[in-house]
Amino acid sequence: MGGAALSSSTIIQFLLDKKFFRPEDCIIIHNKMRYGSTEENDLYFNLKKTIKFYEFKLPFSQIFEGTECNIISGFFSKLHICIALIYFLFYYNNILKQEQITQIHLNSLVLWPLLLVLPKSMKRVIHIREIPTNSLVSKVAIFIIKRYATTIISIDPITHIPFTDSCKSVIIPNPINMTRSRQLRPLKKSIKSELGIPSNTFIISIFGLIGEQKGFEFFMKIVASSIHIPNLIFLIIGNPYGEYGEKCIESFKKYNNVKYLGEQRDTTKFYAITDLVIRCENYLPLGRTVWEAIYAGGIALVPVNKNDNISVIQELVDKYIYVYDALNQYSCIEKINKILKKYPDTVIDSGYPISDNITGSAELFFDVITNN
Repeated sequence: MGGAALSSSTIIQFLLDKKFFRPEDCIIIHNKMRYGSTEENDLYFNLKKTIKFYEFKLPFSQIFEGTECNIISGFFSKLHICIALIYFLFYYNNILKQEQITQIHLNSLVLWPLLLVLPKSMKRVIHIREIPTNSLVSKVAIFIIKRYATTIISIDPITHIPFTDSCKSVIIPNPINMTRSRQLRPLKKSIKSELGIPSNTFIISIFGLIGEQKGFEFFMKIVASSIHIPNLIFLIIGNPYGEYGEKCIESFKKYNNVKYLGEQRDTTKFYAITDLVIRCENYLPLGRTVWEAIYAGGIALVPVNKNDNISVIQELVDKYIYVYDALNQYSCIEKINKILKKYPDTVIDSGYPISDNITGSAELFFDVITNN
């Protein structure tokens, strides 16, 4: 389970609660869950009480930014995809017929190979949550998606870029409700006190899985470079992923400007006290945590590289979203210092006009998948 599963589960649960469809109208075929936050797990098990689930190792095509694929891992990735497709062709297609499924929703770019084996009589919706790399395989995947998907849903203007020339493509933001976090922002001082954090501290947070893909090596450099900046603290909220994640946590112990909080069942109060959410990948990621920060009344600092097109979010830049040169330590620290000058104490509320978009996203999703 990850941000993709959390987003789709939120939409499905909303549509069930509002009786847009019945539990028996839907089945879920998903990868066996390896990890997930408590919030994601709760949604997962709640849905499993009402909807029929099938577990299967689905294909995982490593064609999005943030993944590294060497010769060996690339070979096994392609082998796994081939096996998964053959199994899906002979087994899951039968399930789709038995369950009388007329539409399938692929919840990630990585599932694009399934478009090659799904029945052409079926509506085939694919959700683009990742930024494709510039590889040949990615270009083939984009071509196949444009040709064989009946609907292409992107979560934001950045992921939408490769599909702007397709009439099948639409942008539907991730469903997010940060109203409670926003309501708690005036109580920052008391929440900080509960956590043992000085009330005059500016807080930079990083949320999610602690792994190599999230750029934690660069994050550690930023923490080390900020050690002498007064009244600044970094919060880490999330689970370590494997040995790499555990090493990261151990390395942070030597810095007094960082606080590791681990996985949190409810992140409401942590977004409420967060002034700035930082992302440390080597590309522009407008992922879930960026929008959660903005919806909660905070701001975000994200990397951009020479291939990124930020024109599609230009109206948000230097107001809600701040950018720095990807993997450039000097650029990142310089931008943090500029933000601290603009907000010397704390970001009371950045003023973003939306804090909850679940109803709008879910209803648009339903309209798109039923009418296209």
